[in-house]
Formats: sequence, structure tokens, C-alpha cells
Amino acid sequence: MVSHSDPTSVDHSSRPAATATRHALALPEMVHEILGWIMRDHASCWTVRKDGATEAPDDDLEWNDWEDPPRSYGRHGVLVQCAQVNRLWFSEAVPFLWADLADYPSDRSLPEFFVAVPDLARRQLYASVVEQADLCPVEVGESAEAVDQSLRNVSFPRIESLRLRLPGCDGPSHLPRVCCPRLVTLEIDPRFEHMPDTYCVLPQEWDEVLDQIPRIFPHLETVQIIDRARVHPGALE
Repeated sequence: MVSHSDPTSVDHSSRPAATATRHALALPEMVHEILGWIMRDHASCWTVRKDGATEAPDDDLEWNDWEDPPRSYGRHGVLVQCAQVNRLWFSEAVPFLWADLADYPSDRSLPEFFVAVPDLARRQLYASVVEQADLCPVEVGESAEAVDQSLRNVSFPRIESLRLRLPGCDGPSHLPRVCCPRLVTLEIDPRFEHMPDTYCVLPQEWDEVLDQIPRIFPHLETVQIIDRARVHPGALE
């Protein structure tokens, strides 16, 4: 009987295939193609169990604890894990993760992605590949200062169009100081509710927002308002 601890008993027949696989996964073109297919997967969702393990996608997943629903992640979560493989995979994953920030769930505003990034060099690395994003005003105060601090000395050279979402609020509105030197189009999406018709953005907020826009984005060529809004005639001229 051959001992399992005997090195001569190891089957080497799979080594060439394993070597070829490792070589393929070290090619930038191959890694880019793999990540591209992951990015196209809009449907799959993996559930993270309470023990930290993950489960494969399951359309029949049942759970009853509505106060503590299971966490899950989709293609962006998969890409984050791929980015941790090595430097090559990280460099290839960054554009997929950061190019379209408007594609993430929960309507996250552009600064929210950068507040937790620890250093300026890393923030600029990510900002240099951003092409699409949404922006929301924040309340004047410490939160506004923290947001502006996270974006200070950070430039977004690829953003040419930006959507400004106005949820409507009672207090003063502060637009984050975002540096987009090539921005030419701004879409303003004010919150409007039906049944009954409700204009959530008050005239005072419109005045504050429209006053800040030309200072932050001096090279705008087009400003569009999506949905219904109460704006003074000529306010966008």
C-alpha cells in the first residue's frame, strides 16, 4: 500500500494545467475579461450568513427575522474581493469599481465614496477613473466640512456630466466642493411626489443651490431640470 505521506505517490499529471491556469490569470488581458463578465452579472446575489460564510445565489432563500435581515452582495462585492488578490487584479478592478458610481444601490452621493478613503493619493487614484456619479447637498455644519475635507485637492478629470439630486430639506443646503474641470452638463433632479402633488424642494433651497452652482462648476454649458420643479423664470440663465 502506498503511503499518503510519500511524495512519490503524488499525481503530477495536473501540474501543467495548473501552471497554465496561473499563467493565464496573471495576464492583464485575461483578468480584464474576467472582471468584465463579473460586471455584466446584474442578477446574482450572494447572502452573507451570521457566521461570516457566504451562500451561493438562491432564489428560494427564506428568512423570518425582519429585524435582522441577511446581508448580501452582488457584482460590486465580488469585484472588491477580486481586487484583493494581488496588485494586478487590484489595478484591473479599480476602473470597474469606480468608473460609474451612479450604478451603486442606495443612491449614494459622490463624496460618500471618498470620506472613508484614508489618504489623498488613494483618493486621487480612484477619482481619476470616475466617469459617472450623483451628487447631493448636505446640511451646513460639521458634516459639510467633513465632506469638503475628503474632496480637497482631489480632481475628477473624466466627469463631463453630473446629476445633482435635491431631496428637499428644511435647513440650508451646501453643495460639496467637487473639482470636475471637464464638467459641461449638470442634470438637476429635484424630489417631486405625486398624490398629492408635492414640490419637496422649497424656493429658499432653490435659491441657495442655484447660487452655488456657477461657483463650483464655472464651465457648465448645459443645465437641465428633470421632473417637475418650481423655479423662477430665468433662474438658469
